[in-house]
Order: sequence, then C-alpha cells, then structure tokens
Amino acid sequence: MISESFGRLALAAGVSALFALAAWSVGLVRVSGALAGALLAALVGWALGAGGFGLLALFVVAGSAATRLGYRQKAARGLAEERGGRRGAAHAFANLGTAAVCAVISAWRPESPAWRIAFAGALATALADTVGSEAGKLWGRKPRSPLTGRSVAAGTRGAVSLPGTLAGVAAAALLATVGALGGLYPARSVAAITLAAFLGSLAESLLSAATPSRPLLPHHPLNFANTLLGASLAAWLG
Repeated sequence: MISESFGRLALAAGVSALFALAAWSVGLVRVSGALAGALLAALVGWALGAGGFGLLALFVVAGSAATRLGYRQKAARGLAEERGGRRGAAHAFANLGTAAVCAVISAWRPESPAWRIAFAGALATALADTVGSEAGKLWGRKPRSPLTGRSVAAGTRGAVSLPGTLAGVAAAALLATVGALGGLYPARSVAAITLAAFLGSLAESLLSAATPSRPLLPHHPLNFANTLLGASLAAWLG
C-alpha cells in the first residue's frame, strides 16, 4: 500500500512538473508560480488522480485564457494584470491552496464526496472570480457597486457587471460539470458547486466594495478567503 502511494505521488509529481514547465514556457506563469503550481498539482494528482488533476488543469488554462483575452485592450484602459498576466507563487497558493488541502483530506475520507465537492467548490470560486473580473474589464461597460447598485468607474474595487457575472457563473458551471463527468462527485452536486462559486465571488466583491480605500485583507489573502468560503458553501450545499 505504501509503495503504491509513493508510486502514485511520483507519477503525479512528474506529470505536474511537465505541466508547470509547459505553462512557464508559454508565459502563463513565472518561475515561482511554476514551482508552487507543480507542488500543489502533485498533491492534487496524488489524492484525486486524473480527475482532480484535470480539473486543476482546466482552471489554469481557462483562467489564463480569460486573462490573455483582449489583453492589449485592457492594458490600454489601465485594467490589465501586471507582467502580462504571468502568475507567481503567491497567486498559486492563494487560488489553489484551499483546493489542494481539500484534495489531500479527501484521500483519507474516500467514502464521502464532501471533500471532493469542496475541492471543486474552491476551484470553481477562484475561476468564477478570475473569469468574471477579466470579462467585466473587457465587456462590462457599466460596472456597478454591489453595495449600492450605482454606476462606478471601471477598475473600482469590488465593482461588478452583468457580462462579468454571467461569464463567471458559466465558467464555474463548466468546471463543476467536468468534475461530475470525471466521476469526482455526483452530478446533482453541479448546481451546488456553481451556486457556491457565485456566492463566494460575490462575497469578495462586497467586501472589496465595502473597504475601497483601506482593504480589510490584501489581494492574495482575500482570494484565499474567497476560495475557502466557496469550498465550505459547496460542501454544505452539496
């Protein structure tokens, strides 16, 4: 049993290293992001196998695609991510840390899908936040404050838009559906994971809008708290 576990971990580490190298080579992540991502992906692959690794890979690819989409246009408006959207270690731990912990715990609780649902909830929340933010920057011409409903300037902390919200929910639903098709959890959990992702990303927007000048939490800790809330809600609702 122990040798089998080490073999699975070695395989997951090898595949994760190759994936991280590919992501770095095409400019999706910085060196620190590739190293941190490889570590977290190896843990996920060891705990959940191909299904879990595939869901994590979907998050990375979809999130990076959303960031790169219309990058010049967003940059011209001063709304693009810095460094060409290449993510570092802090971003990897903030967005994938909760999911990796849920995946590892699920390896010791294989009889219950709750931790696998929480894993998907964390990823779906992070993806909804990323896709929603990037789509809103690109197509959300009338961003509004989630607290007052009034129009605000593009780039305002916590601002939301209809195109961004719809894109974020669609991305979360896609990820949740892929996880169900991969056998990680029952299909009936897809709606719960999608709703949890929406509520988690909305909570982040509300908190950001409520503290525009002095953020209660820095960006990366806020993202981590966001995924923790999404994971908890998904497990509870699912």
